[in-house]
Amino acid sequence: MGVKMEISELMNRIRSITPDESDSQFVTYFYLIQIIRTIILC
Repeated sequence: MGVKMEISELMNRIRSITPDESDSQFVTYFYLIQIIRTIILC
């Protein structure tokens, strides 16, 4: 599905942007919240 592709792309971006594990955890949760919002709105 398209949503799974978007999530995998975002996860790859998060990993490339944030090398620190502590930061990546926070960013991952932040992005997951935005993904959930997008799914609910659409």
